[in-house]
Amino acid sequence: MLPGPNTASTRPRSRMDRRLLKAAGALAVLLVLFLLLHHGTTPSVPILPAGPGKASIEIRFGRHAALLLAPDGSIWGWGQQDSLLGEVADLAGWPQFRPLPLGSNWTAIAASSRAGVGIRSDGTLCQWRFDSAGSAPATLVPFAQTNSAQGWRSVAGGWDHLTALEKTGTLWSTGGNARGQLGDGTFFGNTNWVRVKFEGEWKSTTSLDAASYGLDSSDTLWHWGFIENPGESQPGFDTRIPNRMEGGPWTRVVPGHLVSAIRDREGAWWVWGPAAENALGSPHRHRPFRLPPCQDSVAVVIWASSVVRLDPAGGLWICGPDPGPAASSTGPDADPKHWRPLHPERRWNQLWSDAETMLALDSDGVLWTWGRDLSPPTRADRLLSNLSNWLRNHGSSVEFGQAGDRWISDPVPVARIPRPETAEAQRRRE
Repeated sequence: MLPGPNTASTRPRSRMDRRLLKAAGALAVLLVLFLLLHHGTTPSVPILPAGPGKASIEIRFGRHAALLLAPDGSIWGWGQQDSLLGEVADLAGWPQFRPLPLGSNWTAIAASSRAGVGIRSDGTLCQWRFDSAGSAPATLVPFAQTNSAQGWRSVAGGWDHLTALEKTGTLWSTGGNARGQLGDGTFFGNTNWVRVKFEGEWKSTTSLDAASYGLDSSDTLWHWGFIENPGESQPGFDTRIPNRMEGGPWTRVVPGHLVSAIRDREGAWWVWGPAAENALGSPHRHRPFRLPPCQDSVAVVIWASSVVRLDPAGGLWICGPDPGPAASSTGPDADPKHWRPLHPERRWNQLWSDAETMLALDSDGVLWTWGRDLSPPTRADRLLSNLSNWLRNHGSSVEFGQAGDRWISDPVPVARIPRPETAEAQRRRE
């Protein structure tokens, strides 16, 4: 009688498979230890060039990338987007902030998923974009409209569009327009700058994803593009020209992917968005909901479905659930719908966020990050990810994570700003 598929003759092969998997797991552990020894060292934190009497920076986010405006007016990049960052060592991205070959005469910057834009010290507005290989110098495109001689106040970027606000209060936009985010009354994208259709004067504007927001001279809030609209029953809609939001007057808007925040003239913060109900206790996701009272805020950002603010004393506070796999702000008894301290071990000066990535500058001039890591996957990351997939396909439960999907629970330094030189020190040096 021939043995069937479930008889003892097949068991040795099964035992052999188990031995091979155990051996593969042991080799994987040894490989992990080897990679930790040879690749686990943290590269030195880059030191940004100092500016005359200036110790502040500005940061703007593109898709999987961050742009940093250094105190001396140079632009630095970090992340995985070669159209913004240019040539990279391993064609995967820049693992830390590095200077872009764009000169050092910039005063403001912004980014989309396709290009960057900035205001130069001579008042001109320029875009840049590297070629697909990221190896050629960036192409700088000056703004060509003749009525830009008054100068520029600010720039902003969404998913695939850019905006620029003149000092006269006129707003221009360029890029993709599938959701009406250019605000010119059409759904057609435009590589030229077009004027946003609006009769009044803009005080400030900002953009995120396929939407833009603006505050006019009377502190009325307007929006265009795809919007989770306060006061509307539908989850979102497209609008090709600015539409007035209910309520107000408002003094600031901070758009987010899951929630957005607006501040009234009394200093109170209100939120709305798809995550406002569960994360922040709003009774209606489409209507502004007032957050618990708080002190004055130097800066406010949206981190995932939470609101993070910086107080005048340098403390960080969070309202909403802790993003990521581990709580980073308080213990298990904290109420996520109330303000509570976030990383109180340092004093902070500036704050930025994009979706799940946080960046903050402390009082010693060190720039820290936590949340979703912007760094591109290293060769070691890719090797471990491929090894995890192979082991999983062969019945093993060993996991080493996926390449390029790292979460940072505790802040890690990514750059440092030297303290500005005092006038007395300059005289001694000269």
